[in-house]
Amino acid sequence: MTDERSGRLPDSDHAPVPAPASTHPFRPADGVRRERPPRHAYASPDSAADQRQPTGQFRPITSESYDRPPTIGTHAQPPPVVDQRSRQAPPPLNQDQERFGWRQPTPAPSRPRSAPTRLGRAVRLLMLIAILTTSVFALANQDLLRTLSGTPQWQTVERESRERLHAVVSLVAEEPAFDPAPSAAAYPICENVEGGDQDRLIDGMDLMRGTEEGARLFDQLVDLSICVDTERLVFNSGYASGRQSPIDGSWSASFVMVDQELLRSGETDVVAALLVHEATHIDRYVNGVACNYSNTCTTLPNGVDLEEEYVAHAAEAEWWVAAYGNDGKRFATGRDYGMNRLSRAWLEGEDVFEAYVLRIRSDSREGASLG
Repeated sequence: MTDERSGRLPDSDHAPVPAPASTHPFRPADGVRRERPPRHAYASPDSAADQRQPTGQFRPITSESYDRPPTIGTHAQPPPVVDQRSRQAPPPLNQDQERFGWRQPTPAPSRPRSAPTRLGRAVRLLMLIAILTTSVFALANQDLLRTLSGTPQWQTVERESRERLHAVVSLVAEEPAFDPAPSAAAYPICENVEGGDQDRLIDGMDLMRGTEEGARLFDQLVDLSICVDTERLVFNSGYASGRQSPIDGSWSASFVMVDQELLRSGETDVVAALLVHEATHIDRYVNGVACNYSNTCTTLPNGVDLEEEYVAHAAEAEWWVAAYGNDGKRFATGRDYGMNRLSRAWLEGEDVFEAYVLRIRSDSREGASLG
């Protein structure tokens, strides 16, 4: 599936300005301050407040401070015009949708599929033969595979094989309907993130910004000095933590964490969808609409607040549909297959979607390795 480092922007133009006590979005006129909500993990938030202190500082990656080839993340042509048919006025929210904060989707017209070429058909046939051969071998040698699977050498081979399979599939896989956005002036990446992971995060953020909502969420992270960090996560793909300063009301202590294994898998579109998911959690903290503020959360035994996950998963599903249409991504073999299933549930309506989110977020391992 899909899963805070603090610091401040050096540019004073980005520094958040504290609001007066009587108008502060999280400090009512009576002076009683609300508690900040707990963090939310992509595959599971931990219900306990996050006590870990972020170690990385927010030093925005700019075109001047980051040495990167100019051809990466840049595009000579502007993004394509958005199909105006998808901009029809949405229907009014019903009572449950007003409570959960997400709207049942209006399916967009599917993109026409191009006719397969002779080379494309040949490649697909070879891929099918390779998959069938591997499956037959695995069924015939289950005991051998079970014995080897526990050795470090086999785990390395398995990981490399999975990466190579994904690389082969990516050669014939479908590309998103929109191009990545041109390079931004600054990227909300924590300064302790190593260079290779910075590249991958920048690629994911540029693709995230390919939609209007993704661009808005990205700009909010930059404006509030909220950075994205990476670490090895056992179960979750990422998580977000919203922290507001009791002194000046700033949100610079908040952060988004992304699993390094997911980031290094080469699935840039899945990383972009994850960033939309986690940035949606931050957006709800900042705007004071998270269920934690009104004590209306439905919390599972593993600490997952369902209402918040309904909204965050709906946001990433909407981004995925914008990228690949109602039919989903072709040749989805990894985490993108899970994104296809999530988007399909979202398109089928509120009841199906909420049941699907409940099922995928009920795992007892949720948040076990966080903090």
